[in-house]
Amino acid sequence: MDQKVIIEKIEKFLQNHQNFKEECEVVYLLAEIRKILDSSYKALGFYCNWVLHIQLTEQSAKYISDKFNNNMGVEYLAELKKGMESHDDFFKLEDLKSELKSFFTDEKHQLPQNMFEDEKWERFKRYFLKIIAECHIKLFDNFKSLRVEIKDRQFIYRFVLNKYFKNDNGEAKNVIKIKIPLSYI
Repeated sequence: MDQKVIIEKIEKFLQNHQNFKEECEVVYLLAEIRKILDSSYKALGFYCNWVLHIQLTEQSAKYISDKFNNNMGVEYLAELKKGMESHDDFFKLEDLKSELKSFFTDEKHQLPQNMFEDEKWERFKRYFLKIIAECHIKLFDNFKSLRVEIKDRQFIYRFVLNKYFKNDNGEAKNVIKIKIPLSYI
């Protein structure tokens, strides 16, 4: 399909769905974007793949591997978690927002920006997180899997690692949970 036709479909969709009301609207938008996405949008490509797949290839998960693998050289779980938590852009979906905005404003696309208004963006993020909570992705390298859980008004990113780290009690653990309260999403 011609890129221009897909952009027209996205534009029409955004005009008719200004207030995201269902998860399927988020999936449709990201699936259409993925059809014409180029390799310069690494975060956006990762997120588009995440809503559509439960297992990612090394190439499609490269964004997350690059982001977190540099934290793997520590010995203790608390150190690793602290290093991973420093990536607020990932956990609060700011990298997704930034690349979506960039994609929308690209001279080849010129899509409307109203979905980034606070209330609309918050609704989009909540639906997005509900979708990926159903897509427990299998990774590679240092990570076995990543899943998002929704519990007690929080989104919890649960990483299962291939390597074991010592916790504060000296026990070997390979799970890191990073909790993000709904008020931040």
